[in-house]
Amino acid sequence: MIGYVATLVCGIVALYQHYIADGSSTFTNAATQCQVLLKKAPRIYNPRYVLATALVGQVVCDPRWIDTDQRADLLAPALAEYRLALKITSAPGVVRDALRDLKLIRAVGIEGLEPVFALLEQALNADTPATEGSSDLGTE
Repeated sequence: MIGYVATLVCGIVALYQHYIADGSSTFTNAATQCQVLLKKAPRIYNPRYVLATALVGQVVCDPRWIDTDQRADLLAPALAEYRLALKITSAPGVVRDALRDLKLIRAVGIEGLEPVFALLEQALNADTPATEGSSDLGTE
């Protein structure tokens, strides 16, 4: 079950090593693993978040990413997946984990991920005191 997480991390490592083609194919592999699992169990939040992050990884490896006018369109599928994941659970620990993965991608020097960060940070900021400290396994 954690194979898709390991594959995502391998994609991030490929970005750090500037192996864009390897990163792209690895992110595609992680996305595919998540999609297969989600067909069987669409309400599992972890592969949904990993899928969204893998989609971000794919688009930052896309040659069109350098065109800032195309970034919003390229990020649209990842944003849609994050929204689905947030509907399943927006537990603070889960959202922080997703932000951590995105920060690893951004640390490579990737710019233009503000819409994704804004969506997840908004979910964290919307967390009410009643849910703070709740289990990350909870669902909405």
